Amino acid sequence: MKINCILCGHNFDLNDTYDDYEGEVKCWVCGGVLDIKVQEGKLKSLKYSHTPRPVSEGTRTA
Repeated sequence: MKINCILCGHNFDLNDTYDDYEGEVKCWVCGGVLDIKVQEGKLKSLKYSHTPRPVSEGTRTA
């Protein structure tokens, strides 16, 4: 199944593991997180969940 990121427009494939799935997927191009619902291999819903915030130098942990 192919999904277009609604943030950057990048087209990416989801394998058969996602044929019955509800949850988050991350676009590896822009880092945006999408909330999807797939039933029987068909996309039922797709919405923007969030974009991960960059970690600043002062808050990194080793």
